[in-house]
Amino acid sequence: MLRSPKQRTATILGSDQETATANSAETANDLLQMVDQLDHEIRALPNKSPAYPTEVVNRLLEFAALVGTSDMHLQPTPSGLDIRFRHDGVLHPIGVYAEGANASIISRLKVLSNLLTYQNDIPQEGRVADPGESAEVRVSTFPTLDGERAV
Repeated sequence: MLRSPKQRTATILGSDQETATANSAETANDLLQMVDQLDHEIRALPNKSPAYPTEVVNRLLEFAALVGTSDMHLQPTPSGLDIRFRHDGVLHPIGVYAEGANASIISRLKVLSNLLTYQNDIPQEGRVADPGESAEVRVSTFPTLDGERAV
């Protein structure tokens, strides 16, 4: 039995093409709403608070687990910390935050992953060990001109 490409796609996806397209559009809208909510939550945090780095990292890790991201990028820039995440192979921006908190947010990740917090001139790799979690969280840091980058 010969099938058209549209029929083969429908068979693979388990539904017709229109339903698959509608579902992917809904998923994209849901993802955008979740990113907007995370952006709003992080911007609402008082960035002068000593708990700011902990709160930011906790919210990023919760978001990553909820969405199922493959990786999260924290890139220092002259204007602040640019945070992006990869979902389904596409790198999505979350936002640029708190210029002065770059080092403290990266340090918080380094503490969680048992990296040397005083070493910021060499690349490091570690992982967040949480026996209750099924997902493995790996952390890599790399020095840049604007500060340490973490993935």
